Amino acid sequence: MTTDRADHWKYFYFKNGAVGAQMRRIASLNGRIPSGGADAFLADFLENSGVASVVLSSFDSSVETERYQKVIVREYSKDGLTDPLGCLIKLTRNIVAARPDRILCGRQGYALLSCLIAGRFLDKPVVFSGHNRIRQGSGIAGELRYRIDSWLIRRCAATICHGPYLADELSNIGVPKNKIHVFDSDCGDLMGMAASERQSPSVEGRRRILFVGRFVKPKGIFDLLDAFANSLNRGIEGTLVYAGNGAQLPELEAAVRERGLIDHVDFTGRLTYAQVGDEIRRSWVVVTPTRSEFPEGRCMAAMEALALGVPVIAPDAGPFPFLVKDRVNGLLFRQDSVEGLTAALSDILNTPELRQRLSQGAIADRSRFLKADVTFSQAVLRAFQDADHNEPGKSSGVEVVR
Repeated sequence: MTTDRADHWKYFYFKNGAVGAQMRRIASLNGRIPSGGADAFLADFLENSGVASVVLSSFDSSVETERYQKVIVREYSKDGLTDPLGCLIKLTRNIVAARPDRILCGRQGYALLSCLIAGRFLDKPVVFSGHNRIRQGSGIAGELRYRIDSWLIRRCAATICHGPYLADELSNIGVPKNKIHVFDSDCGDLMGMAASERQSPSVEGRRRILFVGRFVKPKGIFDLLDAFANSLNRGIEGTLVYAGNGAQLPELEAAVRERGLIDHVDFTGRLTYAQVGDEIRRSWVVVTPTRSEFPEGRCMAAMEALALGVPVIAPDAGPFPFLVKDRVNGLLFRQDSVEGLTAALSDILNTPELRQRLSQGAIADRSRFLKADVTFSQAVLRAFQDADHNEPGKSSGVEVVR
């Protein structure tokens, strides 16, 4: 699909993540599109979605407004989450004041409700952008939130989502398939950064087990530490590497000290995209131990590892079975089970032949990660095209790429 560059629109885009920090990183690149991660999605949107101007908003730790040429960044304090009605009114008012042509919302709850109210008032299309699992939380409150979020998403003119798992979720809540536009990441840049086909880690010596991501408990960082300690107690040698950063880094470091594992656990700090690739290539296995309470939608660390021919250990739920084929390119374990994770770790650490077979399985299937069929910006354009064509009096013929 080609974009008519004469078509430019005023957007309002409410998204997950700290959008101010993202824009500062993107601006520091002086026009270069970053490779990998959430920054790449945002940069692709700004460059290729026909943006004449855009107000970018998110919840963050402080209230800030910044300007970057055609971009206004407006963050809402997380403290406002304790005042839903006040934040709903303020956000809705700010969207209406921005007078956008198009409203894109990447968050559920009352952020999406605000976008829908403003869209109805302005008579402008609202598109929902799904990056995380729709069902969040458990019990009665979790079920109520899920039903409300599902109802709000169905009110949107169209939806886009990251990968096939979320497409299934949208279909299951009643979104018509012709209103679901699937985009994906690709790992072509990371694969191209490989220095002349580096060799897999040696089967001799201590094996490197890599976690890449945010250091928060729902990501399974403490489960992984427990499983690693269990494996060491079984006499299996290895080094656990935590790559990244996050709010619970001090607690994780303290847990490592308490278990007497300082000599067995390394922390890399925040890494560039290229450095993430280097860490993955040096690893025996990449582990993505996400717990059920984290609304994982499409795990980039798993995709990147498989693209580089490194096996993945992952839960048997959510998006992971869409990526990891058990005992073909990785190992699946029962989600939230430290015992299951321990067994998988011990199996791959103690069996070089298994690790080699899984690596070969990943390499055989790596082409699917080379280039995304549909990028984020293409999905945005197609979703709004869908919304425009489905307005009363307009043709409903629209190409939907899956």
